[in-house]
Amino acid sequence: MTFYNTIKLSGEDLLQKQSSCNRQQKLILRTMEQERNQRRLDSDFNEEEYQGMTPADVWQSLGQLTCPLTSVRARMTTLTKEGLLVKTEHKKMGVYRTDNYTWKLNY
Repeated sequence: MTFYNTIKLSGEDLLQKQSSCNRQQKLILRTMEQERNQRRLDSDFNEEEYQGMTPADVWQSLGQLTCPLTSVRARMTTLTKEGLLVKTEHKKMGVYRTDNYTWKLNY
């Protein structure tokens, strides 16, 4: 879990933000697991062709109000650095009409 403490928080405020990051990371992993598992139920599912989810896909699955899209992007970057996610070469149209890379679980 990584909170990028660019605003120099300390004490209880820092602990709360770190806890929030940890919770967001767990939600992202759970969302991506559920989405992948749901797709696996399809008879024509091919693991190698599965393209994963964009940060916006995850954000929308979380209901958008759980946390800002920028937080989802930051947490997915952290999860990638920790080896839990893999950024793919695939792109999908995002919520702002720009191509976004997709990520997949690394387990």
